Amino acid sequence: MKIALVAPPIKSRYVQGLDEPLGLEYLAAVVEHAHDVCIIDAFNQRLTVEDTIMLLEEYEPDVVGLGLVMTGAHDPTLEICRAVKARFPRAVTVLGGHTAMFVADDLVVREEVDCIVWAEGEPTFVDLVEHIERGRDWRAIQGIIYSDGAKVVRTEKRSNIEDLNAHPLPARHLLPGIEDYMLSVLRSRGCAYYCPYCSVAAFWGGRMNRRRSDESVLAELAHISEHYPRDTVAFADDTFTVPPKQVLELCAKIGGANLGLTWSCTGRVETITPELLDGMRAAGCTDMFFGIESGSDKVLRRLGRRYDANRVLEIYEMCLLADIRPRFSFIFGLPDEDWDAVQDTWRLIERLEGVSVGVHILTPLPGTDIGTDPESFGIKVTTEHGVGDLDINSDVMIENGFLSKEQIREAYRRGAGLAVRAGRRSVAVKRILAGERVPPLGPPRLRDVDRAPAAQVSADPGVVTLGTLRASAKRQRTPATSDG
Repeated sequence: MKIALVAPPIKSRYVQGLDEPLGLEYLAAVVEHAHDVCIIDAFNQRLTVEDTIMLLEEYEPDVVGLGLVMTGAHDPTLEICRAVKARFPRAVTVLGGHTAMFVADDLVVREEVDCIVWAEGEPTFVDLVEHIERGRDWRAIQGIIYSDGAKVVRTEKRSNIEDLNAHPLPARHLLPGIEDYMLSVLRSRGCAYYCPYCSVAAFWGGRMNRRRSDESVLAELAHISEHYPRDTVAFADDTFTVPPKQVLELCAKIGGANLGLTWSCTGRVETITPELLDGMRAAGCTDMFFGIESGSDKVLRRLGRRYDANRVLEIYEMCLLADIRPRFSFIFGLPDEDWDAVQDTWRLIERLEGVSVGVHILTPLPGTDIGTDPESFGIKVTTEHGVGDLDINSDVMIENGFLSKEQIREAYRRGAGLAVRAGRRSVAVKRILAGERVPPLGPPRLRDVDRAPAAQVSADPGVVTLGTLRASAKRQRTPATSDG
């Protein structure tokens, strides 16, 4: 059979580089031995829906699998499925990925969508393709969601793969233009943390972090060095730095292999120590991303983070001293975030000089706790929207009980500006590399609440703001009156 695996186009694209579609490559790897497989990466190659449909018409597939991961790909995915069904009525359309899984009930009732694969897709996809090829009723297999015309049916959920080491390497050779991509290595699947704005843990079935052996990871790195020569790769794990002891053991082996590769990864603040950073740098790590989310200690506690804003500055300093370039991101509109908390985040962003800082808008994404039950977090969804409208960088759709939509929009806008300006400065970096310590944030500066849209003054009488100072001065200028 002919199987087309598609990374669909997306409405808005913010990533500039080409990151290989690992999910599709892993699917291709488990079926290519028995079938003709083609990968169409419309997302990274910036193909339009029309371009994608044209390629599919040329290929004439029997099965079309689409990775609906990001919400912005929702509408293009359905458009492609409709075109496939119109041109090849007997072709089976299969969706997978975070967004597909969490809005499955809406998707499978559409004529253009045959079924959705739950969570980890490879074993289910192999079973599905085999049933289709042999003319068997694929609706009986485990791990799929479909509509029987009267109701949505969820078959028995398939267990996660127990031994990731037995899985074949991604079928990179099937990806057109592979030489232009940043290659990624997946050491683990799942996440050991559970953030209310993220769907990773829910997708994998809870807090879990299944890891490949060090030998398996090293074998893939060696394979890349031999067959796809390049200077750098990226570890695609949701959190690479857990558990730290095992990370150090892997890094010692990577360093000993002398592969000549540098690499980047995602870290978690709570796991970082100078020893870990030194071991990672010795193994080739040059860049590490951290999702900080807020500069407010109150908001960080609400998110269950075991660090404060000053710890972030310490991590910033430690990474630079270890010759690892840190990258950070923040979200505006989080639970319990008021205008004081916004300014705490701005203050922290301003201190992160000479590195990349991204800012985003809290968005009720499918599958996240905030998307599923926003009221329990004090979040009110104020804008009617479709799945395809949800975007962490475009518009504000919520209020959080402390900030209006306008305030969240202003917080995001000004935060983005501060991030750009801080990234262009290098004074702090030079001082750190010269041996100076990063000073802590210290007490808040006077807050000019009058500059905030629909500004709020903190209910805490101990917080001094320009607004309260002005009010105090006005009272002092007003003559006292007496009843007698």
